[in-house]
Amino acid sequence: MATILEFPRQNRNDKPPAKALGVRMVSMMVSAIWTLTVMFWPILRWVLALDVTAHLFRVLIAFADKGAYFDWTLATHFLVFTALMYFVGCYRP
Repeated sequence: MATILEFPRQNRNDKPPAKALGVRMVSMMVSAIWTLTVMFWPILRWVLALDVTAHLFRVLIAFADKGAYFDWTLATHFLVFTALMYFVGCYRP
């Protein structure tokens, strides 16, 4: 017959350890920012899409000019727009 090993029993009344105050504050701030972003997302999405489109046309018009660094501005605006889309779509507080 096999030997049965009993593991120490755990108290089910133990609460999980509390998070640090800084972690809770950051979590609450991110949740508040997410809530505001989601509330204004239908309007904000259109405004940011028009902004990225305007920057794209500006890059296309000034593409041949030397000294025009509009492509980095377009890349920055597009990355912010993409990050906000990811933040709204995938993050759940």
